[in-house]
Amino acid sequence: MAAIPKTLTDEDRLLPLSALQHWLYCPRQSALIHVEQAWAENRFTAEGRVLHEKAHEGPDETRVGVRITRGMAVRSLALGLSGQCDVVEFHPDGSILPVEYKRGKPKAHRADEVQLCAQAICLEEMLGTRIEAGCLYYGERRRRTEVPFDAPLRALVRETAAAVHEMRTNGTTPAADYEPRRCGACSLIDLCQPKALRFRKGAAAWFERQLHALGRGPWAVKPEARGQRPEARGQRAEGRGQRAEGRGQRAEGRGQRAEGRGQRAEVEASVSRSRKLCAITAKPIQKSTIVNPPHSTEAAPLPRLLPRSQAPDLKTEP
Repeated sequence: MAAIPKTLTDEDRLLPLSALQHWLYCPRQSALIHVEQAWAENRFTAEGRVLHEKAHEGPDETRVGVRITRGMAVRSLALGLSGQCDVVEFHPDGSILPVEYKRGKPKAHRADEVQLCAQAICLEEMLGTRIEAGCLYYGERRRRTEVPFDAPLRALVRETAAAVHEMRTNGTTPAADYEPRRCGACSLIDLCQPKALRFRKGAAAWFERQLHALGRGPWAVKPEARGQRPEARGQRAEGRGQRAEGRGQRAEGRGQRAEGRGQRAEVEASVSRSRKLCAITAKPIQKSTIVNPPHSTEAAPLPRLLPRSQAPDLKTEP
């Protein structure tokens, strides 16, 4: 690995701080951006750009004795780096706190921490002081994450800076190494074409794959691992069986609920029929109208009641 140039009086030759983050994310991405000058934007880079613009907006200010500076330009001739700090806080006790804004959430790799530590090293060289820690603000979590600048992190910053300087000096772009999760989020995937280049690794890679298939290469499976594989397969099969049993129980429950709904519908229909029958039987009977015989055109006369003295004697002789 090439060493970092001892003196870089021409600041145009300084590497941007973001090159360290790009290198740790993917060396090929770093070469495409900083050697081949290629760039493309996607949703993730656009969100990050908007977040940085918001962090740089507004004038410098003082809050409760803390001096807040935005978009502060920094550089380190020792590391050959230059760039901008999103926010730098100068506290009354003399401590300095750099804050870097990132979209998303904390990552498994240390790319963001290296970039923040490189900013602190630039500030130390410019201001002649010592900075013990900084903060990363992630837009998804909306709170700060403290990052201590310990010796291993500072050593990683120096190693990464040396590697990026060597890459730019040689002008070489590393070969593509396709990794679905990493490459899927990269804005340069169409320019990089990692899937198209993943098979062009030469005879050495082919020979290594053959040794791996025979169990003799550096990636050979250990004997104890081979014994664990059947057990793991059995556990996975058992898990699939339990999930299938759970699906069957849920289907049985759905069938029982459907049967219950059918029974309730039948009972409701029976109750509805009973109500209709009760309504019919309880309906009052209308009086019928007396109709005159067809051969008569006048109403029939009512019988005349005779007085008791004129009533005929209906008694019969014995």
